[in-house]
Amino acid sequence: MDVNSVHNDRRKNHDRLNNIISGSRWQLSSSSHWVALVGFAVLALIISCVGWWVYQHQTAQIRLDKQHELAAIASLKAQQISEWRREKLNDAEVLRDNPIFATQFYTWLQRGAPSDKIYYKFRSRLTSLLRAYDYHAVALLDAETNPLIRIGEKWILGEGTKKTARKALQTKQSLFADLSSQHTDLDDHTDYGHTDLDGHADHYHLDLTIPLLTSGQKQPVGLIIIRLEPEKFLFPLIENWPTPSKSAESVLLRATPTGVIRLSGRRHLSEGPSRQIKVPQDRMTPPMMVKKGLEGALEHLDYRNTPAFSYIKRVTDSPWYLVAKVDKAEMYAPINQLAWQISLLVLALVGAAGLTVYYWWRQINSSFLAAHYQSQFDKQLLEQRFHSVTKHANDIIILVGPEGRIVDVNYRAQEAFGYSHDELLKLDISTLRVPEDDETSLLHRQQLKEKGSLLFEAPFLRKDGSRFPAEVSARLIELDG
Repeated sequence: MDVNSVHNDRRKNHDRLNNIISGSRWQLSSSSHWVALVGFAVLALIISCVGWWVYQHQTAQIRLDKQHELAAIASLKAQQISEWRREKLNDAEVLRDNPIFATQFYTWLQRGAPSDKIYYKFRSRLTSLLRAYDYHAVALLDAETNPLIRIGEKWILGEGTKKTARKALQTKQSLFADLSSQHTDLDDHTDYGHTDLDGHADHYHLDLTIPLLTSGQKQPVGLIIIRLEPEKFLFPLIENWPTPSKSAESVLLRATPTGVIRLSGRRHLSEGPSRQIKVPQDRMTPPMMVKKGLEGALEHLDYRNTPAFSYIKRVTDSPWYLVAKVDKAEMYAPINQLAWQISLLVLALVGAAGLTVYYWWRQINSSFLAAHYQSQFDKQLLEQRFHSVTKHANDIIILVGPEGRIVDVNYRAQEAFGYSHDELLKLDISTLRVPEDDETSLLHRQQLKEKGSLLFEAPFLRKDGSRFPAEVSARLIELDG
């Protein structure tokens, strides 16, 4: 049997091409699903990580901005209170350093403090002072802190104010007394003036003691006590918040030997009979920081057991501490809003990435299917051309299976052996060899398996029993696996 080696080589290359197209491309198609899925997962992870990083960065920035804002408000209020105190002390210095008034007062005292023209002159002067500065009350005292003239609301000096007055006489400096409370529903208008502010008070006051100095006396000859109403300026300054807020509040505190007292009101709690604050010992709170003399920011549970953020600032040149406080829920509300915005953005980006990957995979899959169908079409076309060539070739072409059974033949083989096409497909290739070449035929088959190709001469049998010699070019080929 003579086989055309060129045709076999072409068929082998064609089959390899088909294997590449139908094998590896199909594998690529099946793995493209996983490639698309992994790609989407990677993109989603990157987008989520970037979103988380942006959220963390913006959260830290918002926290820092809000804390700085609260610190600025506390510092501003503390500065305003300090300036208010300094302004009142400066006004007091004008009275303290007035030797004419002090000398007239000393001369009047030496005459027994009669109710004469000088007395009414002092009353007129104090009345003008009261009205000009909108004071609550003004009193003129001798060096023993005995009230001689009182203008405005009638009141009796409390022990706290007397103590401050004696200190002002010793130091020759104008001094503020502690905030104190007063009952105005009593007939005698008793002033309770306790430093702990206990008792149900109709209003609170702040006394400013001013020593009177003369040029000829080493010690002050008396005092002027000005009673201020904190409700008119100090408390509104403390309690008003510069920006709209549902939870923000500021409170004035002061440490005492026994604890901490609240000098101003609280926004979220009705006022009780006592302003003494119970200082927790198991955790850090603003009262604890005030008691320890500390300043700065603090996250804590407030008097409502609500998480809050506070900033504690000491008022310069005073024993007071300003506490500015905001609920954490309100303070960090922009963070929650930012979380929603970033979450929606991440979901939108992940969705966009998913659509992009889907359309990419769909395009790749469509391209693959188009290429696959084209390759199948080309394969069928090549097979048709190959069979057309081999069927009408001048050489005898026989296709034999692994077991030796004839699989296909061309027209020239049918003419040479005298069998029809169907008859040849029922035969074994050894049937066409002469009987005495059985061992040689087995040897040739073994050599073909080892070498892959073989060229030899051998006699063959026709259907009618006649013999004819032929040169055989045999080659192993692979078809469809």
